[in-house]
Amino acid sequence: MHPAAREDLDRYLNHLSQERRLSAHTCAGYARDLRHLAAFCDRQERADWPALAARLASALDDDVGRKF
Repeated sequence: MHPAAREDLDRYLNHLSQERRLSAHTCAGYARDLRHLAAFCDRQERADWPALAARLASALDDDVGRKF
């Protein structure tokens, strides 16, 4: 994951926790899912998250299903 993307992710998680005041369990769930997405994008050599196509989103669903 590009360092700037990591910073964006951390800022978003902080926003959920501090500004939206979501529970620690909810924030942990978001963090886990977003880090899984980041790892998936790295494996797919996709650095630009907004460019994720429906095909890749479907592949992510398949990937997540294999982990659980």
